Amino acid sequence: MKTVDFPADLQLRRILETALYAGDLDRAESFYASVLGLHVFAKEAGRHLFFKFADQMLLVFNPVMT
Repeated sequence: MKTVDFPADLQLRRILETALYAGDLDRAESFYASVLGLHVFAKEAGRHLFFKFADQMLLVFNPVMT
């Protein structure tokens, strides 16, 4: 694996999108809504859930369907 040298002062400011996989989207929706207070932005039953938080997105996919 090739390594990359980054400047010492490089700082992460934000993450635009994060993608996760969950075998049970209903449980994932319940968890992210009740524990983190996220609201569903878009969903396709059995395939994916998208949560929006400010200008960022959390994408949750069913690994069997995607």
